[in-house]
Amino acid sequence: MTQASLAERLLRCVTTRDRASELVGDLLESCPAGRLRFWLMIAGLLIAVSWRTPVSFLFALLAGVGSLIPFLKVVQYLMISQRLNTPWVSMASRYNDVGLLLWMVAAFCLLRFGLRDQLSLTSLALSSLASTTVCLSWLANARVPLLMLTIGVFLFLMASEIKRRALIIALASLPPGILLNPRLNPMLSRAELFLYRGLHPHFIIPITLELLLGPALVLATCFYLHQRLLNPASDDGTALVTD
Repeated sequence: MTQASLAERLLRCVTTRDRASELVGDLLESCPAGRLRFWLMIAGLLIAVSWRTPVSFLFALLAGVGSLIPFLKVVQYLMISQRLNTPWVSMASRYNDVGLLLWMVAAFCLLRFGLRDQLSLTSLALSSLASTTVCLSWLANARVPLLMLTIGVFLFLMASEIKRRALIIALASLPPGILLNPRLNPMLSRAELFLYRGLHPHFIIPITLELLLGPALVLATCFYLHQRLLNPASDDGTALVTD
């Protein structure tokens, strides 16, 4: 494999095929004899094009942690007012974990793809809906309006093909995080309890699964599905903008 074909294959991971060919051709013309300079420029292009992805991942983790604040404030208020319902807290905390994953997807998409991207708007709507539902579900009078709001949001998100694709991507990205969350996956919860009882007293494995591996798989799935379903590149390198 020549250095040109290897460089082109690497650039295809972060841009379209035609664009990668153009970049490699321009670099070969500018530095035909300098192999080190050529690969330094390829590395610079990879960083310049793909820096948003790792930064977006870190931003998504921070957004997920920040999404816990409203729920914790509601729990604190209910404790102070002596209206805390233990079954409600148990149920709401599980739904809040799903909302946390949605907030991670929304934050990742907002920084990685931009505010105008349909997946960014859809995941932001779903995460806002999840937080609103969790924080107000303790009010008996709010449950019917919340149900109507949820139905309305989903009907709106299914109004066009591009919105339906974005909705499918946002929801299909969640299963890895759900399966690796002990509060949402009973089988993993039993395995975690077994680890807590002595095999792994420092809890490294459960913490890694829940806080790092789960979100990483969710965001990787989101990124892959976005490239495949929402913004596939055609043969000429243009993006699909079907509505």
